[in-house]
Amino acid sequence: MNASLCRSVTMKALIARRKVIIYLCKQQFAAIPSHSQIIFTNGCWLLLNVFITLSSSQRPDGTTRAPPPAIASENVVNELISRLLSGNGGDISSDLQQNSINIPTVNGGTVNRDDSYWNASDILEPNSVNDETAALKFLVDYNKQAEEVFSKSAEAGWSFLTNMTANTRKDLAEMDKTVIEFLHISAKRAKQFNLNSIHNKKAKKQIKNLSQEGIYVLPEKKLEQFISVQAKINQVFADGTVCEPSRPPPCTMPLEPDLQRIMATSRDVNELYYVWLAWRNAVGPPMKQSYLEMVDLFNEIAKLNGLKHGGEIWQNTYGEKVNLIHLLEKIYDEVRPLYDQLHAYIRNQLRKQYASFMHQDGQIPAHLLGDMSGSNWINLYPDSVPYPEHHPLDVNYHLKSLNYTVEKMVRTAEKLFTSMGFGRLPGSFWDYSIFVQPNDRDMVCYPAAFDFKNQKDFRIKMCAQVTWEDFIQIVRQMTSTYYQIAYKEQPIAFREAANPAISYALTNALALSVSSEDFMHSVGILPDLENSQEKTINYLYNIALREVAFIPYGVLADKWRWSLFSGDIDATNMNEKWWEYRMKYQGVKSPARRDNDDFDPGSNYQIAQNLPFSRQVNVIGYVIQFQVLKGLCSAIGYQGPLHRCHFFEGKLAGEKLISAMKLGASENWTDVLKIISGSEEISGAAMMEYMEPLIQWLVKTNAETGETIGWNEYPDQFNEAELTLAKNISKKLPVGDIKNNAHSVSDLEGIAFPGEDCSQGQQCLADSTCNGTVCVCPPNSVPWYQTCLPNDPTMVGFGPGGEGFQLDLIKGELVTEESTSSQEESNDINGSTSMQWKWLSIFSSVLFCLVHFKMYPTF
Repeated sequence: MNASLCRSVTMKALIARRKVIIYLCKQQFAAIPSHSQIIFTNGCWLLLNVFITLSSSQRPDGTTRAPPPAIASENVVNELISRLLSGNGGDISSDLQQNSINIPTVNGGTVNRDDSYWNASDILEPNSVNDETAALKFLVDYNKQAEEVFSKSAEAGWSFLTNMTANTRKDLAEMDKTVIEFLHISAKRAKQFNLNSIHNKKAKKQIKNLSQEGIYVLPEKKLEQFISVQAKINQVFADGTVCEPSRPPPCTMPLEPDLQRIMATSRDVNELYYVWLAWRNAVGPPMKQSYLEMVDLFNEIAKLNGLKHGGEIWQNTYGEKVNLIHLLEKIYDEVRPLYDQLHAYIRNQLRKQYASFMHQDGQIPAHLLGDMSGSNWINLYPDSVPYPEHHPLDVNYHLKSLNYTVEKMVRTAEKLFTSMGFGRLPGSFWDYSIFVQPNDRDMVCYPAAFDFKNQKDFRIKMCAQVTWEDFIQIVRQMTSTYYQIAYKEQPIAFREAANPAISYALTNALALSVSSEDFMHSVGILPDLENSQEKTINYLYNIALREVAFIPYGVLADKWRWSLFSGDIDATNMNEKWWEYRMKYQGVKSPARRDNDDFDPGSNYQIAQNLPFSRQVNVIGYVIQFQVLKGLCSAIGYQGPLHRCHFFEGKLAGEKLISAMKLGASENWTDVLKIISGSEEISGAAMMEYMEPLIQWLVKTNAETGETIGWNEYPDQFNEAELTLAKNISKKLPVGDIKNNAHSVSDLEGIAFPGEDCSQGQQCLADSTCNGTVCVCPPNSVPWYQTCLPNDPTMVGFGPGGEGFQLDLIKGELVTEESTSSQEESNDINGSTSMQWKWLSIFSSVLFCLVHFKMYPTF
């Protein structure tokens, strides 16, 4: 293997792990208590910065980052990342010190502690206190301490995320320890009170929420087992790679970006089949036993918390008024007429390309849907758009012609809200928010709205540019900010959205409203209204491919897991039932024979991580965003097509929003929905109304082409040769003992970098050769950053006058928006060995983020 391919392997490994970190942070974020989310976010994004620093040298202003100092062995980074992803950190501090990397001591945060609250010596047995007056006093004490703790936690989080330095990282780690301690002591104090003796409903709800232990109800050894099992699942997903066709191992294609890009852009049916099947073979069977163990432990957690099984943990998010599975079934039934029309249209479009691979009235083979899971069909848009000659409006052109800046976009967004009757944002918002990435510091750009829990400080951070997409993102974040301002008078425990579905629905209903041409015209961005029927159909079709196509998948995935938790399905038929559900609800079939030795659900990250689609990507939120939109449109007396409604100068819509937002989490979420929509019933009717022009077009088009609406099931005939081929596609080398970290990533793939062990026959990369023990570089070169460099660094671009050292991906790969960003991460690495503090910070912070993965697993 030549040096170019070696560097490709290196960069792909870094990119793959970077993508896994992104998934972990974004998905786990929504699964933890809201008052803990800022802490979790800080740790995760810090780890992501490891990869940003490793794989990218270019700053926004064109200057370069420094390369890692000599002590920052890449092997150490790989080892730490593997341990983090497996959840088995071991004594990382000791390991780092052995590698000459010092770890700063982390102490408790600087919070003004009331000893009478923080001292646990006076805490009584659970349910032993029947004094409601004492319970109310506890809540007063809790809110006083909580505001202090969470405000300082937000300050530390903001400081780090907007200026990543060793000092801000250290401050954040100190606050993290304090918050964890505070949550534990608060839960113990809340559990003293007998809820039956508390008659104040809001006080009772607060104490009940504060006393919930979640996974910590498990005995210590079981808790360690639960964390270890999830870590093993993480490891399987993180290490999952597929060999390039016709190339022998080592396998170098991870899910992100390689496999997803192939699924999105390839039209070669054989390539799609290979990639689809190889990924499932690579991650499913190795994960299956750990997943079943996780199910058992999750059920045990539920039972210790007074529930029947793990599915009821997800039910708790929606309260006693809602039967989650019945609700998901109801949503599916209401959206099914639109989905069936969309399915028939897509099937016809695919049949034009792959006529021999599907029946005219049958199910769609899963590998042809443009996505590894087949849950999002947006990548089919270019080949199936109803009116390809009618391009979307170029709103960016109008923004630039009007000399819009990012600040002007933010001011325009505020103008929308003030026109609805909201107050102006406080001066601190404008003084401290960050809308454009600074040139003088490292910052996490993922957009977020911050509530500093002090009733006066609210901020947004993002790295926006003058684009319409970023304007919509600004509106989403500003909706969250106004939500936070509205509920600021609530007790700390209620200073959050009523539930994840409501939060999603509010922010996205506002985003839908500003996407209309009528809004753009009202605020002066568009000089004229066009609203052509063809562009409207294309616009709605785009939304349908993203959201309508997802709903059946989200419903069946959560129903399948509910059945697994409840015992209705088990290890003997779980994969069979998975495909039975996919055929029934989605009209999608496997292109290859699958049996119960396989574990195809594990190929989806959210399922592997036990993240419910009723709470994460949010099937319910997808539907009720249209209910919210319609409710607000009705408030202002709008009677036209729902997709053209907007709220500029809609004060009656603003009144409804404010009255609902003020409640925070103090009331049941369906009561909040009723304030806005007029009904507490969750219904897909508003979504269907919004999509009405598309529905009419699909019905007409499908009738003209004679499409069968719905699908029939045809048994597939697979011969033994096909079955054997399917089983053998992308069989990987043994993973080894993940828990004990017996092998490095390189060892697992049968390769080794300079300085690594090659005594077991590993292939040496980066122009190095095996001396029988380790891979060594050629004469006149030194090992550096998993490669061999000449002794004179200026020869490869380091130091004054150097032209830069390029880390190339393999030639011939397709370039898409996704791949472009990935290649940008592999730009030249130039500079000196300054900023050593940054590397010390990164390594010590891996330990910090590991704590978060252990303290806040999926629940």
